[in-house]
Amino acid sequence: MQGFFNDHVLGSVPDLPPTFVVTTLNPATSESRGGIQILQQVIPHRASRIKVTRNGASWVLKTENVRRFGFNCIRSTPSSITVDGQSLGSVSGCLPVHYLRSDSNPKTWRVVNDNGAWQTTERGPLTYGPMERFLIANIIILYGTQGDGRGALPLQIATYLSNVLYFQERYAVNIVADTDFYPSMFESNMLLIGGPSSNYVSQKLANMFPKGLSFEGTNVTIGESTFSDPATGVLFQFQCSQESMSLCAVMEGTDIAGLMKAVSLFPISSTMMVPDFAVAGPAWGYAGAGGLLAVGHWNNFWEYDESLA
Repeated sequence: MQGFFNDHVLGSVPDLPPTFVVTTLNPATSESRGGIQILQQVIPHRASRIKVTRNGASWVLKTENVRRFGFNCIRSTPSSITVDGQSLGSVSGCLPVHYLRSDSNPKTWRVVNDNGAWQTTERGPLTYGPMERFLIANIIILYGTQGDGRGALPLQIATYLSNVLYFQERYAVNIVADTDFYPSMFESNMLLIGGPSSNYVSQKLANMFPKGLSFEGTNVTIGESTFSDPATGVLFQFQCSQESMSLCAVMEGTDIAGLMKAVSLFPISSTMMVPDFAVAGPAWGYAGAGGLLAVGHWNNFWEYDESLA
């Protein structure tokens, strides 16, 4: 086995072909090809491609659904690049230095050298969904203690999820009451059981919720739709700290039955494909996916976008 690695990993790297294509459906789950890495898409979670044509040390790049990309400099970089017909000269540096396409017309490319600060307000490889990527970091469950009518249920849900994550994924998940929250928890991803009306931390972070999502009591509005029927549950994730770029997920229901439906939406294993938000209606459970009232992804700026729902 060691001989195989010595021959194929530590040996010389073959030359790149004259043309090749860098492709991704999600920059969070893809690496580079030919030293080029796609960092952000124009429309998230749709196919993005960079077709590369090599003319010696000069490379011509043609992009499709790519908003940001960069060179990781694992290989030697080209002496000059042309992107979508725009000559950009020599490569300006290795990641996190990268290229950004303008959103306004005409579409032009420019160099960004902000040491990755753009990911504090926009989605990128560290914060793109889907929901199961919430599981790749340390997790803390904060259960709500505010309001009346739920008693010990939020703590019971937290205990159940902590146990399931331990037995299935070998996670050691801490359970904390919302009243015991402290700022260093932002270093972890936080699962918040209860919305702003029942969980102090959800209330504190409500200004960080994606634009287009809001609560009135336990009823949630996403875009132009308000979900208030009994036995309706919602699960969504958002970026809750710009400093650590950690994620938070909120589960809430219009009543106890709805809260339990939100619990069932949470991806307790990496094989459960759940987008950035999902709303389960009264028929969720026996109707399968037909019981979902809304599903979708947030856009690059953590906003509701009808085209992604």
